[in-house]
Amino acid sequence: MSVSPRSDLVEAYDGARVRITGFAVPFNNEAPPYRRLLLIPFSGACVKFPPPRNQAILLDVAQGITLDDFVDPVAVTGVMTVAPAETDIAKTGYRITAETIAPAE
Repeated sequence: MSVSPRSDLVEAYDGARVRITGFAVPFNNEAPPYRRLLLIPFSGACVKFPPPRNQAILLDVAQGITLDDFVDPVAVTGVMTVAPAETDIAKTGYRITAETIAPAE
């Protein structure tokens, strides 16, 4: 029996416009304004325990964003795609082209 390398990902999210909350983490080698970040489900997830790829989302922020604090949750709105990737800090299963990033309510 073969298992698809994307079997843990939800294909129905591909191309969906979403609003999702989580914690934004910049990559180690980038300086603000951040144009590429990870959205993870809980604060500190990438430090010792990276989340599974179906819970980690790569964010593309064309206009860039400066975040003052990475321990406060954010709400991201944009178009999500199923796009497995591997970064220097986590494996991701999804990508969002972010239209807005704001403090979560």
